Amino acid sequence: PKERKLNNFLTLRNSPFLNKYNFIYKNEKLILTYEEKELITILPENNNEKLLLVNKLIELESSLTQPITLLKNKDFPFYDTSHSNKVFNSISLINLNSVNDFESKINQKVELQRFRGNFYVEGIDPWEERKWINKIVKINNVSFKVEKNIPRCVAINLKPKTDNINFNLLKSLKKNFDHFDMGVYLTAIEDGKIDIGSKVELN
Repeated sequence: PKERKLNNFLTLRNSPFLNKYNFIYKNEKLILTYEEKELITILPENNNEKLLLVNKLIELESSLTQPITLLKNKDFPFYDTSHSNKVFNSISLINLNSVNDFESKINQKVELQRFRGNFYVEGIDPWEERKWINKIVKINNVSFKVEKNIPRCVAINLKPKTDNINFNLLKSLKKNFDHFDMGVYLTAIEDGKIDIGSKVELN
């Protein structure tokens, strides 16, 4: 596909107030919630119902840039890295000990939800994952290539499930570690199933 520019999409970077809402996909239905309360449920394959969801978002947040359209692409679904020139279906891995090290440096509790990871792993030295770039890791015997570090944006400053910015984590990362990264991007080399507690091995 052509390059997808993030400024054409609603993101936490350009629309931080969206952080207080949550979308849940369950039983082929898309549910919009706020503070655990269901606001609207639609069938995402139904164009009329998609319009109902769009109108609900505009009702809730009138400052949203319009028009708003819900998009779906089965061949190239949207991932954090889908806007880059090299589109790949990325999976994010977060080392819990890296987060713990960050917390100790800034003397603040950092909620894991800020990093929106797919895999959270423990038992690895802090920042060890930064040495894995271009290497192969196996999780439950499923192979993944470690593509790159994940550069973070201002979205991590948002307290989970709110639109409040209570401290500047991005600035703290740079100050303490001289980078803006947390976690690494993986791409799956083969199909497989990952379970909670699966073992991570570096090839």
